[in-house]
Amino acid sequence: IENSLIIKSNERLEDISALNSVKLIEGMISISDNLSLNNCCILATLRNRNRIGSITLSNNGPNCSSIFNVLEVSCVDSDLDGIFNTTDNCDLVSNPNQLDSDSDGVGNLCDNCINVPNPNQEDSDGNGMGDACQTNSIDNVTVKNGDLYIKDSRLGIIIKSADDLCYRIKVDGSGQVIASLITCPN
Repeated sequence: IENSLIIKSNERLEDISALNSVKLIEGMISISDNLSLNNCCILATLRNRNRIGSITLSNNGPNCSSIFNVLEVSCVDSDLDGIFNTTDNCDLVSNPNQLDSDSDGVGNLCDNCINVPNPNQEDSDGNGMGDACQTNSIDNVTVKNGDLYIKDSRLGIIIKSADDLCYRIKVDGSGQVIASLITCPN
């Protein structure tokens, strides 16, 4: 599109993602007075791909109220997994499948207690394991022939390295061994 694009006063317009099919908009884009328009994230995508010129937004739905809101708030994808931060359950670690085994709103890759709901991720002792799934009981641990056996799959082993760093080693639900750097417990 060589000229400006104006989208104005469309009461039923909710989404402008169809603009993705436009190769280039050389002129100005002006989108105003579309009170139901609440999804303008395509503008962020087009801008990142250098496919649009200047943009003005006014008097649209809350997520399309200003270009700042679109580019800096509503449509930011910090971990580049295709899910915008405002709806991403783990916005600093790429997790396009948004898996959340305990349904606490925190994605498994960011959850310090994957199988027990812990939505605020409380960890009062700073050991990397959420308070909701931490136990002080020795009932879940057995030592036999020098090997440590842990009966509760939510728990792990904390190992302190020679350089005073602590790692939690545990097995996830698929049987994969995960090592995470954590704050050493007291």
